[in-house]
Amino acid sequence: WTQEAGQSRDWYLEAALNFQRDFGLHHVSALAMYNQTMKYYPSKNTGIPRSYVGFVGRVTYDYKTRYLLDLSIGYNGSENFAEGKRFGTFPAGSVGWIISEEKFMEPLKPYVSYLKLRASYGIVGNDIVSDGSRFLYLPDSYIISTAGGNNTTGIYSFGSTTNNFLPGAKESKVGNPDVTWETAAKQNYGVDLHFFDSHLKTSFDYFIEHRKDILISRQVNPGYLAISLPIVNMGKVDNKGFEVTARWEDAIRDFSYYIGTSWSYAKNKVIFKDEIPQPYEWMCETGRPVGQQFGYVNDGFFTEEDAANYESLKGKENGIPDHGSGFSPIAGDVKYKDLNKDGKIDANDISAIGYPTYPLLNGNMQLGFSWKGFDLSMTWAGAFQTSRLVSRIYRTPFGETGTNSLLQYMIDDAWTAEKGNSAKAPAISLSGSKTNNYKDSDLWLRDASYVRLKNIELGYSFPKQLVKKMHLGTLRLSVSGYNLLTFDDMGFCDPESNPDGQAYPLIKVVNFGLKVGF
Repeated sequence: WTQEAGQSRDWYLEAALNFQRDFGLHHVSALAMYNQTMKYYPSKNTGIPRSYVGFVGRVTYDYKTRYLLDLSIGYNGSENFAEGKRFGTFPAGSVGWIISEEKFMEPLKPYVSYLKLRASYGIVGNDIVSDGSRFLYLPDSYIISTAGGNNTTGIYSFGSTTNNFLPGAKESKVGNPDVTWETAAKQNYGVDLHFFDSHLKTSFDYFIEHRKDILISRQVNPGYLAISLPIVNMGKVDNKGFEVTARWEDAIRDFSYYIGTSWSYAKNKVIFKDEIPQPYEWMCETGRPVGQQFGYVNDGFFTEEDAANYESLKGKENGIPDHGSGFSPIAGDVKYKDLNKDGKIDANDISAIGYPTYPLLNGNMQLGFSWKGFDLSMTWAGAFQTSRLVSRIYRTPFGETGTNSLLQYMIDDAWTAEKGNSAKAPAISLSGSKTNNYKDSDLWLRDASYVRLKNIELGYSFPKQLVKKMHLGTLRLSVSGYNLLTFDDMGFCDPESNPDGQAYPLIKVVNFGLKVGF
């Protein structure tokens, strides 16, 4: 067991001035606000609080609550950038038109009770990099050591066989005084529609996002460069998609019910990421979604005949690609496709495989009713068009050391002569061919789509007359469940988690509740 101590403290200041006034059918409001934040004990530079300061302005206007206008602007400062680059300006605006309030819509009111068109455009900023680095503008840094002799904390050694290190200093990380905010320009176009006295409410949104000046570390640099390059504004990613929602609510006497659903689809594309030039298009991350997975493309399994003739056929035209030095196949080992047709399997045959790690399509459904004190509600959620690469802990029979037990699916999926190329995994073996078999490839790619009953609750509220006699305000019994059902193809791990063998198993929870009000 371990024991840890930690501390945290946040400080926030906000001052705002609001204005609101109606001029007949014209409605105007305005907001001016100053805010400042300090988060103490951050993960990097623990002794220095992470600080932000910002100004916000907003103006709204509508005429007859029919024509809508909203304008805002943010002026934010970050500790991560130097003077002159520290503050960023982020404007946004939206317009709306409630068409159902127009006179020409009155004949359609029994069918279309509400119709609104809206559009918005805005720019937002980000100053955080993935590793949490701070003060990105600081000048060049150096590593200084006074240790020498056999102490390897020294800086330099001369010769090819000596362990005698000399004290000195060397460049560590280069500074970048020009680094500043990354920005994203967001557009959204939507329509809200209500039908049949608003029993059916629907909406549709289409969005576009262009993110540029993304804070990244340089990747294109020579191996002999003995410094760490700074964070720069270089990355570009485009994102677009849509979201649609629908909800029906109604009541039949004392029975009321609802059913609703929402679906969203979003796909992005890397426009620029300072990628090291690749010899083949299939190796490139640029032009593909963020989170795209890469690996070899499997070409079935070695048969007894392939294994016996491997040495004479490898590397030859219409033969079997050379799968690497020291590899001696047995029946049931994995074969890979030679994408560049050079007769060997190497890093040049790694390509984009499957869907990204994040789901492109997400959806949910809510159902519920109430009747004579009883109420039931449930939520289903699902994610689709996403893939997971099975980690080595789930690929390797007997584990990395050959001392673990087999899992049932390993036996069920393993290659046999009868299954042939329809098998989902190589033959179970303790031989040296394991390295070849368990490389990242589409063989170990799993469809991580799922449908899950996220929660369900059944309750009963006792009649008011009975509760009143008990001298109570309310009395309700309930039972609820979370994550009770999941339908997926992963099987051995939760499809929402990264299958690295480290994630805590998903827990099913059942709660019983008694609510008493006085």
